[in-house]
Amino acid sequence: MNWNDTNETWPEHLLIHELFEIQAKKTPDQVALVFGDTKLTYAELDAKAQSLADHLTVLGAGPESVVGLCLMRTERIVIGILGILKSGAAYLPLEQSYPDERLAFMLNDSDAKILVTERETAHRINGFKGARIRMDRMGPVETHAKLLSETKVTPNNLAYILYTSGSTGTPKGVAVEHRSVTNMLFSMSRRLEITENEVVLSVAPYGFDVALPDWFWALMFGGKLVLVEAPVIHDPNLMLAIVHKIQPTHLQAPPTFWEMMTAKEASWSPDIRVVSTGEHISDALRDKLRSRCRVVWNLYGPTETTVWSCACNITEDTQSNSIGVPIGNTTLYIQKEDGEPADIGQTGELLIGGVGLARGYVNREELTEASFCKVAPFGDQRLYRTGDLVRRRQDGTLEYLGRKDHQIKIRGFRVELGEIDAAIQRHPDILSAVSVVREDHTGVNQLYTYVVRKPESNTEFWQYRDFLEKTLPLHMLPTGIEILERMPLNANGKVDRAALPKPSNSRRELNSRFTEAANDLEVKLTCIWEEVLEVENLGVNDNFFDLGGHSISATRIINRVTREIGILATVTMVFGAPTIRLFSKLLAEKQGEE
Repeated sequence: MNWNDTNETWPEHLLIHELFEIQAKKTPDQVALVFGDTKLTYAELDAKAQSLADHLTVLGAGPESVVGLCLMRTERIVIGILGILKSGAAYLPLEQSYPDERLAFMLNDSDAKILVTERETAHRINGFKGARIRMDRMGPVETHAKLLSETKVTPNNLAYILYTSGSTGTPKGVAVEHRSVTNMLFSMSRRLEITENEVVLSVAPYGFDVALPDWFWALMFGGKLVLVEAPVIHDPNLMLAIVHKIQPTHLQAPPTFWEMMTAKEASWSPDIRVVSTGEHISDALRDKLRSRCRVVWNLYGPTETTVWSCACNITEDTQSNSIGVPIGNTTLYIQKEDGEPADIGQTGELLIGGVGLARGYVNREELTEASFCKVAPFGDQRLYRTGDLVRRRQDGTLEYLGRKDHQIKIRGFRVELGEIDAAIQRHPDILSAVSVVREDHTGVNQLYTYVVRKPESNTEFWQYRDFLEKTLPLHMLPTGIEILERMPLNANGKVDRAALPKPSNSRRELNSRFTEAANDLEVKLTCIWEEVLEVENLGVNDNFFDLGGHSISATRIINRVTREIGILATVTMVFGAPTIRLFSKLLAEKQGEE
């Protein structure tokens, strides 16, 4: 068996948005997109996207230009991306939850000339000097036929730039072309048996490449795309209600989402296809999913090779850590530490080639040349060095073994630990820093940063966290910051990560005075919060997020509240009332209503 015999034909002359346009002509009156109470037919979605494209074209958007997109999670994100692609430009997704400083860097680094916003995000990135379009204020535009006719886009033109965490302290932009995306879409649609009857439930953030296949698996075949509202995504009760109501055929998410969804014994849509991506899937989770779903897939791939490069259809015979085999027009090689090709069963770094390879990193020529290169034992083709350690099994499938560097995955997000270190070392008090990932008592990865600071420093934990919030997205904020007198070093003078002390469970110095529980409900909640968050001596005014809380820990809290206190709570309640005192008041009100 030649595992690199992956040649497949696909309509490579087509552009990403043309896949939708062709379908829109076939089924103009069919519902294409649903968000809350909003429903758009294929014709309506096409018209709205074309209107934005016309505005962008008048402003100079076209092939190889970049347009930034900063929107709330509504139907406008789909309209926006389709409109940018129709104009011939490449889109740059700017998650509105990111700090302004990070968004400004991405706009400047990508050389974006136009920024698309709306009322809720128009105030963001005030320093941007290019043109702006507010989607909620777009009026009719006079179509400049000659101008539009000159917008000639080819499959080799840029489709999008996505920024990932960078080990040197700044994000790096990955530039991806149309043909790489269309190849992935067609290759994976064959494997997943996508049809015109799809109902795709999409929970992926639009700032990540995994959102694209969700959208186009519905929109290129005549199916229906249901975009889930942001507060609902992290609430298992609301998500289960939507699954029952919508009866989706397809739902893709990282393992942390599936852990949340399988925490309760509940039936799902019988025909749903589950796709797990972004992180290792445990044997226990795999078995839970298989017991509830018709089909379960585990997909693997870095942003640099266009969403996914390997696919594994999980069956009862699937072994642990399997990421399957290459998708269409993708080649895989394994290189041992000595530079030689690895035989079956031998460990080495995974190298990926084929149509899915990105152009490289924006404005990072040296890094591009080092990461996308020809590798002597494997011929003349350009390969991407993933940094992932794998081995090939006898049956031809790949087993994922981990990283050879300090890149990790946190709740499905790719994180370079070096970027966190660099960010906190910009604080004037900090002399050195090193970040690590540790599993909590439930097996979920948590970030911890160890720092050595100036002797005279008296900065408190919450002040360091506030400092980091100005530059890092929420998923990169450490659960804890541990202060050391000196870093443990190994014989080579490098930080000995294995010798770093276990994080303290005591209450950190937060931006609140310690206040003890005042009633039975607060006492019960304090016990639950301390156990879930693994922190001792919590006060009722301590903030959930300052304690390192996230969607998974919020899910655990509400499950225990329902089970032990008998009140049905939601994740949204925890996020909206992020202290024990505020949360207890909400619960008391809810109990009174019931």
